[in-house]
Amino acid sequence: MADSITIDPHKWFYAPLDAGAVLVKDQRRLTASFGIKPSYLNDELDFSNERYQYYVHGFEQSRRVRSLRVWMSFKRYGAKQIGEWIDNNVRQAQHLYALAQNDSSFEPASRPPMSAICIRFRDAELDARESKALHAEVAQRIEESGRFWISTTELKGTTYFRINPVNFRIRQEHIQKLFRFLKQECLSALRLLGQNGNLRVSPHGVTDWLARFASTLAFLASELERSGE
Repeated sequence: MADSITIDPHKWFYAPLDAGAVLVKDQRRLTASFGIKPSYLNDELDFSNERYQYYVHGFEQSRRVRSLRVWMSFKRYGAKQIGEWIDNNVRQAQHLYALAQNDSSFEPASRPPMSAICIRFRDAELDARESKALHAEVAQRIEESGRFWISTTELKGTTYFRINPVNFRIRQEHIQKLFRFLKQECLSALRLLGQNGNLRVSPHGVTDWLARFASTLAFLASELERSGE
């Protein structure tokens, strides 16, 4: 069993950035690994070690009250509500897995046990270099749209999209829209690659940019209208 576990409350506990944490079985290991105790910081009058000195348990001497953010989240919403949000994110990742599994244009790396999922666009005519370029191009297009943000990664030399829903506002329909958008951009990039032999030979023109911007505004307007219902 592990001696420590690291977590990021600013992800699944939905706390503001930045809020990281490490959980340890034995506090002495934490102190031995990170702690510093120079003579000029000693409290000569604390004979019983009553004061919890943060600098003894980590690198920082002056630090923000990050734990307050996490405490506020649990105080406001409670562990049950946060747990339900986490379960929803896992179900959304599994839904995306099912969409990719049932579409011959995509291949999931594995069924996600948590919310992170890796899927790839596959085409028999793409070599490894072209596939990597296509995934990078599409991830950039997705980001530039302003509607979603995803990244790419490599697993055993193969490039994948890495998608990780960690927002309590995400709904299943967002996952469906993302998948449709992802497929649309993959096919568009594939056509561009077939025409030019290079995904960046013809950068997006002003007309294309305006169309994407208008699409983003329409998407945001629909989301705002829905949130006000």
